[in-house]
Amino acid sequence: MKESDTLRNRLKSFPKLNEQGFRRCQITAINNLEKSFGENRLRALIQMATGAGKTYTAITAIYRLLKFCSAKRILFLVDTKNLGKQAMDEFTAYKPSDDNRTFVELYPVQLLKSSYISESTNVCISTIQRMYSILRGEELDESLEESPIFDAGLPKEVVYNAKYPIEFFDFIIIDERHRSIYNIWKQVLDYFDAFQIGLTATPDKRTFGYFNENIVSEYTGARSPVMRCPLLWTLSHARLLCVVHFSGHCRTLGCYVLSTFVDTCARSSVMCCPLLWTLVHARLLCAVHFCGHRCFC
Repeated sequence: MKESDTLRNRLKSFPKLNEQGFRRCQITAINNLEKSFGENRLRALIQMATGAGKTYTAITAIYRLLKFCSAKRILFLVDTKNLGKQAMDEFTAYKPSDDNRTFVELYPVQLLKSSYISESTNVCISTIQRMYSILRGEELDESLEESPIFDAGLPKEVVYNAKYPIEFFDFIIIDERHRSIYNIWKQVLDYFDAFQIGLTATPDKRTFGYFNENIVSEYTGARSPVMRCPLLWTLSHARLLCVVHFSGHCRTLGCYVLSTFVDTCARSSVMCCPLLWTLVHARLLCAVHFCGHRCFC
């Protein structure tokens, strides 16, 4: 194989990202992540506040890895079955800007429900508990996928599995919900000879240390629009409004609850907040839980 044909060389020359429809924090994360790949840094951390679109950002990065770098297979790790289903929903809904087809129409995505991993799949979504059982060649008690993992217990040890060699995955996306994923489950992550990308809203010293302090995106809650606007923050905590997060974008679904609040309570308060008033007229605020996606206020 020619030197230029290797994956690591292809990672040095991504085409420019079409920024239309992306938030600034998402653009920064994708561009810096691709720069990190080009520098051959094996671990990178994306820190984004809840609701900023981490999963949408990750799917965009995965799409570009598959399309422009010919990545073979990517593992998307979560720690509960429910988070796996939510990730699958977002892959199903994702439609890239340069193609009319959805992600799953372009690339096979498999949500693991057994120990079988199709060799034709490009993206494999799994709980870390299931991946551990697969590498061990053991049956999984599915109840272990229902609840978040915890720090209790000794580190989980894995053994070489010829069916799934260390080069089976090129990249691992780690959707962090509990930090023990870098502690007792560390051998599962390190088993594969793959680039690792962490997604988190609340990193701690262990997280920073595991990713060698290679933080490609820092977008904290304090910088998000909701946190910067006192009225938005108050309303969100009173559950009088919520911004629906759908494939990384806010979609127009009406704003009945907000309108009622404005008309009956404090229209003047809304008017004194330019951000909230703009959102009202853009009809980007609503109180709808849509298609199983979480509301992030």
